[in-house]
Amino acid sequence: IYPNSKFSFVKATNVTFYVTHLLGTSIGAGDVLPDHLMNNKGLYSLVKSNHSGQPYKDSLCFFRCLALYKGASLRGLEKPTKDLLTLYCNHVGVDTKEFAGVTIYDLETASTIFDVGINVYEQVEEKSTKLLFRSLKQDN
Repeated sequence: IYPNSKFSFVKATNVTFYVTHLLGTSIGAGDVLPDHLMNNKGLYSLVKSNHSGQPYKDSLCFFRCLALYKGASLRGLEKPTKDLLTLYCNHVGVDTKEFAGVTIYDLETASTIFDVGINVYEQVEEKSTKLLFRSLKQDN
């Protein structure tokens, strides 16, 4: 409805809201990915450092994904990852040393801070994927 319209909104009908309870587990906190994901050439698994070959033992997977999205290379991933972590922690008021990971509940805030749309999927079976989270921002 336009501001100069003589019509006014009264009520919405035939609307359905679906609410799904999601656990507050940190994104990227898993230790092992299934073989079909590890061996998928279309995905970066991000379970170990491309530079050192050592497995990641932190909860920075979200920031590694974001750094890749923003153009970082796999070889130079750690500096942009730490920069994004620092920016996030400054916005939410958490010390980077105390940071425990981004949970599914934190994703809308992260979407706003970094101005990106975020979708999180769970692969239920090898060829079945379900949407777990979709941020309000969806223009990327």
